Amino acid sequence: MNEKKVSSRYAKAIYDLAKDGNLQETVLSDFNLILDTIEKSNELGNLVESPIISSSKKFAIFEEVFQESISPTTFSFIKLLTENFIN
Repeated sequence: MNEKKVSSRYAKAIYDLAKDGNLQETVLSDFNLILDTIEKSNELGNLVESPIISSSKKFAIFEEVFQESISPTTFSFIKLLTENFIN
């Protein structure tokens, strides 16, 4: 399956989940925080893009950086992404 189709499915999944829980603003804010943090940290950006670093290691770092700062819904979605999509 091509990357665009997979990305669209994941985007629709988190949108539907946020909508069902009336969490659209929260999830959007969470993703803005994640994006801003990655853009401001070369180390975190390199981590996300590295094919050498395992998904479990990436998730452990995301957990350390973001678990207390984002909603459980967004955090669960990030876990799903790292397990199924990232490296």
